[in-house]
Amino acid sequence: MGKMDISCEELEQLYAVEKLSAPKIAQRLRCSSRTVYNRLEECSIPIRTMSQAALLDRGVHISSEELKSLYLDQKLSIYEISEQYKCSPVTVYRWLNQYGIEVRPAGGSTFEYPKKDFDGDLNEKSYLIGLRLGDLHVEEGSWAIRIRCTSTHQEQIDLVRKIFEDYGGIWISESKVKRGVGITVHLNLSFEFLVPKVDEIESWILDDDELFVAFLAGYVDAEGSFIVSGRRSIFKLDSCDEKILHQAWAKLCDLGVMFPSLRLVRPAGTWISQFQLTSRCDLWRLATESKFVLRQFCDLLEPYIRHEGRRRDLMRVKENLD
Repeated sequence: MGKMDISCEELEQLYAVEKLSAPKIAQRLRCSSRTVYNRLEECSIPIRTMSQAALLDRGVHISSEELKSLYLDQKLSIYEISEQYKCSPVTVYRWLNQYGIEVRPAGGSTFEYPKKDFDGDLNEKSYLIGLRLGDLHVEEGSWAIRIRCTSTHQEQIDLVRKIFEDYGGIWISESKVKRGVGITVHLNLSFEFLVPKVDEIESWILDDDELFVAFLAGYVDAEGSFIVSGRRSIFKLDSCDEKILHQAWAKLCDLGVMFPSLRLVRPAGTWISQFQLTSRCDLWRLATESKFVLRQFCDLLEPYIRHEGRRRDLMRVKENLD
């Protein structure tokens, strides 16, 4: 079908009613996208903005009438609407903005999740900071703290869900082959202590043995590996956080757990063929194969480790030491 073979009424039906994109219409009509855009202009059909197109590209369309009924009349929350449409709360929020529907703040967040304040427990706080510095992306908004984590390991997603599900709303994406599963958590501002991303263990943690071990357990749950290879047992922790690793190594030595000194395993600028990119930082390793040190280290961390896979591997290492 050529560019002149479609009427304005037919084009409006495809573009404005059925919500097909210009490239999809072009594919159907066997013409270029530019031809479709030209015809839209000829027919005085308003062309969608990039943000409008992005919403449709997510595969979720909520009409103005539906959204007003759910959000304004039935008083459903953004989270409840997202559950109905099997989409992210962010998508619902964008549709609200698209239609000019004022979002009602609730529970201290733009997104209306039930929330609970952090209880202030210092051991828990230390563990969470360790986990955050190891593997969590944290953003602060005017209403809420948002935590994100993506992993190809379901146990890591399960860990984040179990830790935060009583404190706020959780969204888990569908699994993607290369990137794995993503989890997003919305918390209130009592979790502001998770916002800073610094290469340092704070002094109030480092000066208290119990709080340090809780912190280290969180960091190990995020970044560490307990490995059994034949009769060998190994622990290793690779990270670009050089100062954190040096502080942890020194503190462990103070506690009598004598790890070897850190070593640089990959300088910044190294090409990583597995990921097809160049490393942006020096990668350091804290590791040991000493049976005596491993037994001390496993006994020290065991009460604090929460990652199911990490705990399982820790127990395998301990058994392999006998």
